[in-house]
Amino acid sequence: LSHSLDPVTGLLPDPDDGACVLASTGLSHMGFTNGRLLKVCRGRVSPALEIPFAIEVNDRSIPQSTPFFGMARGRAGQVWLVSYGVLYRLSSPSDAHPAKIALPKLKRFGGLSMSRDIPGVVIMRTDVNWARSVSGYTPLVVSTED
Repeated sequence: LSHSLDPVTGLLPDPDDGACVLASTGLSHMGFTNGRLLKVCRGRVSPALEIPFAIEVNDRSIPQSTPFFGMARGRAGQVWLVSYGVLYRLSSPSDAHPAKIALPKLKRFGGLSMSRDIPGVVIMRTDVNWARSVSGYTPLVVSTED
């Protein structure tokens, strides 16, 4: 899969290496998705996490990967990544098997759709591009931890 054109959806300092940053990427378009967590160090980009899967189209298996639409820093070096319907909690940026947490139902608060049901984060919905999107709303994650 080529990820060179996937949009960057989040940036964080790498809690494991102060000279590096983490970048989440995510793209969902017409039923096809791509995304990864990347580590950027001293001009080098390397994948930190990719969750691959495939879809079947006309008897062909087409490789995909989970798009990450937002990222937040958690407690003690944890990293939160959000995708459609799922929040991933990485114990560190090198965690190859993050915990998967189903996104809760969002509730309206003062014109915003959000949830505080998962300790440590707020899940929000944005529909900034929804008028032109065929993919639906985009979930966002905000850390409530330092």
